Amino acid sequence: DRKRLVEQVVSPARITGINTLWLPDGSEQMVIRIARRDQKFLGDKKKWETLLTKILGTGTRISFE
Repeated sequence: DRKRLVEQVVSPARITGINTLWLPDGSEQMVIRIARRDQKFLGDKKKWETLLTKILGTGTRISFE
């Protein structure tokens, strides 16, 4: 299950949701929503997006809400 894997990777940050975004070219991108107050646990968002993209095999974007 992707959500469980992402939760383990970004722990202790809390995930508020995961959405799949379908792009016009037919590819998909995962949008991982994380509580804004947990932003301090992750640091550089781009590095985490790159790591999760490699692990999941699909484009990944992190959104702090």
